[in-house]
Amino acid sequence: MELRQVFFEYPNGTQALKDVSFAIKPNEITALVGLSGAGKSTIINLLDKFYEPTGGQILLDGVDLANYDTAFLRQHIGMVLQRNHIFKGTIFENIEYGKMGSSREEIVEAAKKPISISRLWSCQKVTILMRNCFPVDSNSVLRLHVCF
Repeated sequence: MELRQVFFEYPNGTQALKDVSFAIKPNEITALVGLSGAGKSTIINLLDKFYEPTGGQILLDGVDLANYDTAFLRQHIGMVLQRNHIFKGTIFENIEYGKMGSSREEIVEAAKKPISISRLWSCQKVTILMRNCFPVDSNSVLRLHVCF
């Protein structure tokens, strides 16, 4: 992935990115780190095509991001936000939200990865919000959000 002289300005005129360029090699783990307002979230929103750059190019495998199908792109990009939210409903429904239309087996397999499935199923009221079932710290909420 490569950003080439990327600019972005919000509709209200606030410039969020000015001439940003960097490249990330395949299979490389990269963290975007910076002060509040530095443009980290804006870059992620551009990668997910929630916005389009007002200048420059974003390339993925050498192809301009604008040429990628948005739905395809979003199915292949994982994102964990700073503030996570558990929706009202079951744990099953919260995990399914990450990949709508998943089979029960897929959701159970996804739940096994970051969280002990026995801990989830041992809860007597699985249909209630996870918070009401057992103490949930921010790490547990985060693990729920990265099931898929």
